[in-house]
Amino acid sequence: MKSKPTSTLKTQDDYARLSAALEQAQQAAQDTEDKLNDAEIRLREADAAVNAALGNAQRREDPGPALEQARSAHRAVAAEVRQYSATLEDLRSQCQTLRLELHTLGGGDIEQVLEAQRDADTAKQGAERLKGLIADHRAKLNGLPMQDLEAIENERARVLAAMALGEATQEDLDTLEQRRQAAIEVVAASSAERERLLSVIRGLELRLDEAKAEHERREQMRRQVLGWYLKQRMQDSVKDYANVAKDLLEKLGIVVGYSRLVDSIDPDSAMIGNAETQWNLQLPPARIGNRDLVEGLVDDAEYRKAASKALRASLQEQGVTLSANA
Repeated sequence: MKSKPTSTLKTQDDYARLSAALEQAQQAAQDTEDKLNDAEIRLREADAAVNAALGNAQRREDPGPALEQARSAHRAVAAEVRQYSATLEDLRSQCQTLRLELHTLGGGDIEQVLEAQRDADTAKQGAERLKGLIADHRAKLNGLPMQDLEAIENERARVLAAMALGEATQEDLDTLEQRRQAAIEVVAASSAERERLLSVIRGLELRLDEAKAEHERREQMRRQVLGWYLKQRMQDSVKDYANVAKDLLEKLGIVVGYSRLVDSIDPDSAMIGNAETQWNLQLPPARIGNRDLVEGLVDDAEYRKAASKALRASLQEQGVTLSANA
């Protein structure tokens, strides 16, 4: 049995851990929000109680303990509101962090993607096969022979009446009775087959429900594994780009620095010379999640000045004497 890549197993473990933590944090945030709403209602009631006690106190020289009790209750509820508000803000921040971690979660390799894809395809084929079997059995059900026993019974009654009137014979009745018995046998056989087919269809439909659920589960896993793989490749590519972008701008700075030094000594030999300001390199930023790996890199005048200064310093450290102009 082929083992799964370690990176994929780690990704699945991380996904389960982060998903559980997010669910727990979301539930805690909801509970805290409910408590905050209740506390805010009680705070408004405490406001009203303080105002009422204050009004009563103003009508008497001695306010008594009622006002202080109302104010004390108000302070206690206000402290609850502040506590719940701070807790809710912290929990929402945790949820946002966990969502970001889930969003940037990556791992696995192309073989794992293909394996998940094969699993989803197999589950889909199983569901499609069951749909086909159900359709076949419904067609068989609709194709069962039908016999109108009521019409035959009515015809038998008419023959019996005709015999009573002397208009028909026993032979006529016997012939009809043979048809009647054959029809009864067909109806009995059809009824048994109908019940059997209906039972088979019910069983297949139950299996189809299970197969659809399995296909959905496999399809979700396929999308999940593909997402992990693509995110990992994206993150790797972003890192590669960041390294190349920084290196490219650094090398351009070295070119500019040497060009300026050469231009100050032998302008005709300069690679860029006085036209260097016509050349501008701009590289877009790159980030993973909320972390910038490369900010926007711009080959502007300030950068060229700094790059030239750095090159001069490097040459001077190696013992090269350079004048102000060279």
